[in-house]
Amino acid sequence: MPDNFPMPDFNAMAAQLLNNLAPEIATEAQAFFKGSFDKEGFTDSGFMAWPKRKGQELHKILFKSHALKDSIRIKSQTPDRS
Repeated sequence: MPDNFPMPDFNAMAAQLLNNLAPEIATEAQAFFKGSFDKEGFTDSGFMAWPKRKGQELHKILFKSHALKDSIRIKSQTPDRS
């Protein structure tokens, strides 16, 4: 085995991995938050359901026009968040 074997650039490899994963992570995060509307609650260490609707309206709470759920968008998908 030769003594002049080049050392891989692990920092560059890690940076490339983060750049490749950032769009996938952003998409997963968006789906997670939109899923809260479908489940009618938030999930942190456990599921916490939203309070049930008190009025006579038939639609689910926070779900009348879908505008709030549809407003969840990916603003940035870079590993540095700047």
